[in-house]
Amino acid sequence: MVTMEVVQWTSLWGFFKNEYETEKNLLGGALGAKAAGDLKLSITDHDISWLSPSTMRGLPSVGLQNLLSLSL
Repeated sequence: MVTMEVVQWTSLWGFFKNEYETEKNLLGGALGAKAAGDLKLSITDHDISWLSPSTMRGLPSVGLQNLLSLSL
């Protein structure tokens, strides 16, 4: 699910994963796993900032976990 406000990490990663994987063949090499982790953290931070407190109160923790692509 990708909306103007919330970007679901799994959808974004699925879209760009092949491009990320082929970076190792480019001049300068791959950015590495840390770059992917940093991007995921940035996306999650963005999503949390867009979710209003009232929206977050209405979601069960499992729903919020799925929306933000988090694992407990």
